[in-house]
Amino acid sequence: MNEQIIRGFDFDRQDDILFELQKIDNLEHGLIVRLKGYLDTYNSTYVQRKFNSIIENGYYKIVIDFSQISYISSTGIGTLAQFLKECSKKGGNLVFIRVLSKISEIFRLLGFTQFFVIKDGESEAIEFLRKSQVIPGGFKDGMEHRVVCPNCKKQLNVKKPGKYRCGSCKMALRIDQNDQITLA
Repeated sequence: MNEQIIRGFDFDRQDDILFELQKIDNLEHGLIVRLKGYLDTYNSTYVQRKFNSIIENGYYKIVIDFSQISYISSTGIGTLAQFLKECSKKGGNLVFIRVLSKISEIFRLLGFTQFFVIKDGESEAIEFLRKSQVIPGGFKDGMEHRVVCPNCKKQLNVKKPGKYRCGSCKMALRIDQNDQITLA
């Protein structure tokens, strides 16, 4: 099934981490990635190659299903952070779903819950990705610009592109010259 979405995706495989890909209907550049296994130092390079392939094939609005991830190391978290950064560069985002409590606790203890978006299920995650689309307008002559936080929906007033933190939910946001809102 992965081959129908990204040609050659299953060419190299590792048994300790498996990928299942599914396009998201009615969301351009949207993809659900179901992972099975564990994410650690030993497979992080392989996982990074897979994530790079996903982005190179035009998918950068990503839902990752964690329901079958049994373990994640700090290197694995770093790999996810890099994937989030690459998705953000393209104007996309990364949303985690069905995160097991032991994995969620690791994210929380290491302070990554402020960077990673975690939702309960697919429909909630897809709705979040739909709402974090390009905002209308543009930055002209330093005029104040009103944007909406994609996480908590609070309105923020900004005057120029850059990094901002939502005053309500504390999510770090980046607003570029083209009015694209991504996670910072």
